[in-house]
Amino acid sequence: MEMNAIWYRSRFLNMLSSLAYIGAFSYIYQNFLSAEYFVSAGMNFRYLTPYEHFTVYFLCGVIGWSIPPSIDRASSIIIWFIFIFYTSPALLLTFHMGMYKASYYYGAIISLSISLIFISIATQYGYRKGGKSPVIPGERMIFYVLIIWGLSTVVLVAAFWSILSFSGIDDIYHQRALARDSGGGALLSYIRTYYCYLLNPLLISIGFITKRRMLIVAGIAGSVLTYMIDAQKVAFLLVIGMFGFYYVLKRGISATWIFTLSMAIFCFLASLVTEYSPLSRYFADVVLLRAVAIPGGTFVQYYDLFSGNGYTYWSNIRGLNLLIPPPAAYAQDADWPALGVIVGRAYFPWVEGLNHSASAFSGEGAAAAGSIGILVIGFVLAIFLRVLDKASKRWNQLFVIVALVPIAMALANAHLSNVLLSFGGAAWILIFHFYRPARQRQAISPSAMTGDMV
Repeated sequence: MEMNAIWYRSRFLNMLSSLAYIGAFSYIYQNFLSAEYFVSAGMNFRYLTPYEHFTVYFLCGVIGWSIPPSIDRASSIIIWFIFIFYTSPALLLTFHMGMYKASYYYGAIISLSISLIFISIATQYGYRKGGKSPVIPGERMIFYVLIIWGLSTVVLVAAFWSILSFSGIDDIYHQRALARDSGGGALLSYIRTYYCYLLNPLLISIGFITKRRMLIVAGIAGSVLTYMIDAQKVAFLLVIGMFGFYYVLKRGISATWIFTLSMAIFCFLASLVTEYSPLSRYFADVVLLRAVAIPGGTFVQYYDLFSGNGYTYWSNIRGLNLLIPPPAAYAQDADWPALGVIVGRAYFPWVEGLNHSASAFSGEGAAAAGSIGILVIGFVLAIFLRVLDKASKRWNQLFVIVALVPIAMALANAHLSNVLLSFGGAAWILIFHFYRPARQRQAISPSAMTGDMV
């Protein structure tokens, strides 16, 4: 009886904090973000009707009820990120930014909501925790990671030495253009992505769990190098997110509603002081605009564009393109199959070569087959998260969660196929499944070893 009461309380608090978050984000979007960035960039904007407000709040509340009550394993951190940084803003911005009347989007947003609810249920049902002696990275793994990280660092510095710069906020797109024009081919692109999303985070998370500060410093230095190459702010967001989750979870705080409520409070405070504080304005730009509003807005942008010009039916994915032809509107398009570039060209034609990348639900769901495509990618994502949970359950869960923060962030703004192949998603599954430590380090505290969280 007591366990049931705790379960319902956690769900109820999840729901309330989710409503608080979407309310706070809605306020700052209408009063600051929309006018400052979206409308000035030519994006569509309209105010929601009471019925549309009710729809958004109802769906967010139901999803909030269903998501994992605590962040205690791989799937839970990823689901939380997708809900906060993509799904919630997507539900709201679909009505704010959509080019058509509201009824045009009900099928899409209901499919998106059902998908996340299904993913949440599928990853929680039948899950069993690992043994009492969780795996942590051993000396052999640390050695190989350092070798690969060191070689990658040398390659990146040598390839981009002439353009390395710590760009200010006004020079970001210029720096990215320099990085793009530097070329280097597909191999160098893979090295950059793995360096940012796998190698640096791996060093930082190993440093946390083994109490080796120099590994943490090396990972941070790698993130700085990543920013100096192409001015991707995500390089710093990943580090901030990893530090935040590590120190909070380490203290036994894992209730999902606490993290959601923290985001709601951040939105609320930002809405009060952003207009007067340059520092607050910067954080609003980095977090609320680039990490929340822009990814969420891609849902309706991709849906509008490809529902009008023809769905892709996943013909943009390598391998499937041999079997499925592209939409007729893009059969001769020089930018095909780069959906992000096509969407960026449609909505931001004044930014040359802009890759307006998006979550799997946008690019491999809405763009692929509309509402049906969203359900399909939700099913595939549920399978991926089940496999990831199974592969990582014998590991120290604190290490797993912190190390996967970059993957969680990537899934809010990148296709699942790209996350698996280019961002290290598949690599993590292989590492978790096949790695067998020769011996465990003895200098690790019992709490860090178990990673138990309340």
